[in-house]
Amino acid sequence: MEPVIKDFPEIKAVGLRYIGKNENNEIPEMWDEFMQRTKEIKNLKKEGYAFGVCSPMSKNTLENGFEYTACLEVNDFDGIPDKMAMVDIPAGKYAVHTYKGKISNIKDIYDYIFGTWRKETKLTVDNDRSDFELYDDRFKGEAHDSEVDIYIPIKD
Repeated sequence: MEPVIKDFPEIKAVGLRYIGKNENNEIPEMWDEFMQRTKEIKNLKKEGYAFGVCSPMSKNTLENGFEYTACLEVNDFDGIPDKMAMVDIPAGKYAVHTYKGKISNIKDIYDYIFGTWRKETKLTVDNDRSDFELYDDRFKGEAHDSEVDIYIPIKD
């Protein structure tokens, strides 16, 4: 399964951040809380798109797990709701893998990306940029025909 290479523009986003190891399935719970709070976010740029951003790991986050933010794109960072975080997704090239299936099984594609594809690809992954999930109108939660794009940053 080869990814599609895409150029992605820089975006600003606002959302809820999680730092940890997701040992007790905290990320789906965070998404539930985030979806209940999306109306608090001002200056939305495009409705219908959400992002799950996994930021590059510093030594601190590596020891604590990883950093993940459920977010929506905004025009600017004015009026950020309480306990929400700003996210910059830098422009660049990305290898885009499309996951098809129940969201509860998304771990399967990550196992493939980081266990097989990353070891075999001739592309150079850019570890200084965030990888992210793009949720658009193809996302249907637990439906078998649900789709999510996984963007892995690559160097030119």
